[in-house]
Amino acid sequence: MDMNSRATQALADSDIWFPNCRGDIAHHLISLAGEVGELCNVYKKWDRSDEVSIPDVTLMKMKDEIVDVLVYLYNLAGELNMDVEAQYDDKRLRNHYRFAPVGVPLAGTGADVGATRAHPSG
Repeated sequence: MDMNSRATQALADSDIWFPNCRGDIAHHLISLAGEVGELCNVYKKWDRSDEVSIPDVTLMKMKDEIVDVLVYLYNLAGELNMDVEAQYDDKRLRNHYRFAPVGVPLAGTGADVGATRAHPSG
């Protein structure tokens, strides 16, 4: 399923689960912030422990929270009628121009966009 379809699906699910929240951007933003906080809290608990590597149970919790973050991002994209894939591709290209060393091709495209411009830092 592509990202735009997931945004449509997430918004439809939200309409069922939270019927009074359609069009409520604040609800989705605040919920997103809460989920990011939960993800950070899971990581923080591990970081403060004596564990050298992240235990499987912590990884599972982190993955679960990441999906919650994605759900609210998709909800926001749906509320904003955003073409997620087009916006992602555009932002990815702009970031490549900003951050990639000159001459480094944009991964997955073969396009050597970096060779045709001066690096922003220079």
